[in-house]
Amino acid sequence: MVSAQTPAPAPAKEYVLVAGDTVDINVFGEADLTRSVVIRPDGKISLPLIGEVQAAGFKPSQLAERIAEALKTYLRNPQVTVTVTGLQRLFVQVNGQAVRPGAIEIQRDWTLLDVIGVAGGVTPRANASKATLTRKDTTIAIDIARLLKGDKAANMPIEPGDIITIPLLQNRIAVMG
Repeated sequence: MVSAQTPAPAPAKEYVLVAGDTVDINVFGEADLTRSVVIRPDGKISLPLIGEVQAAGFKPSQLAERIAEALKTYLRNPQVTVTVTGLQRLFVQVNGQAVRPGAIEIQRDWTLLDVIGVAGGVTPRANASKATLTRKDTTIAIDIARLLKGDKAANMPIEPGDIITIPLLQNRIAVMG
């Protein structure tokens, strides 16, 4: 007799903290050290006794370990938990010839195709092959036309704060002589 076994589900990927997230820090038995804090733009939080702690870029369990380690100077065997209670909302801006241009809320693992899909695609007058993506101080050319034709190589990860600009297709006049 053969029995089918259901494979165990893959472990969930633990969230990585970013600036703007709200976390509850609970130090067991120490009510004066338990608090809710927002991770500052520099990625740090400030806590009594230990001062500033880098939070952004760490998983909640890793941050709890870091805080517990720092508190060992002041407490015997500190038990710390970190719970995410509010997530930073992430946005990109789509300008120009998108069907629905404007600010678009994204998830962390979104790609260019995801953003263009939420923006409704491009208008018929879009010059999608001459689009640009501005990230911080760098602007790069992107070919949304290739992407919309199914070229997976034209897809790319999107980061919060990116600005995607889709220009208007310019009219061309040919003079034949």
